[in-house]
Amino acid sequence: MPQGIIHAPILARIAEEVYSLIKNDAALRKIQGTNAPRAYYFDRQAAVTGNTVYSITEAKSGNEVFSSMVLQFDTASGAGFYRIDGQNPTATVGFEVPAGGGILQINGHDNIKNFALIAQALATLTFSRYLYK
Repeated sequence: MPQGIIHAPILARIAEEVYSLIKNDAALRKIQGTNAPRAYYFDRQAAVTGNTVYSITEAKSGNEVFSSMVLQFDTASGAGFYRIDGQNPTATVGFEVPAGGGILQINGHDNIKNFALIAQALATLTFSRYLYK
């Protein structure tokens, strides 16, 4: 066979494989779109201060199962700490939430159920949240 020429059966096999990939990709994308997490709750939380431990009561009750959560802290929000291990953070212990705004995403139902947030002393956390199922 001369160099640079693709034999017809090989070309036909390549075309079949490409068609199969496209067909399967379309079906997979449809399933992923159908099963993608959907925003279920959106709300703006009251201010969280250093004396208040905030948690996701809908998940803690056991009545709701969420796949992910997004918190968007306002630019005027203070600093704080959070934990996802079932223990409450304190005004000095936990994973830090910096002041000045930002986005925090938590994935997994157990992590959301065990999520707890507190502001540093003399700070106030202000944020909005989305919970996804």
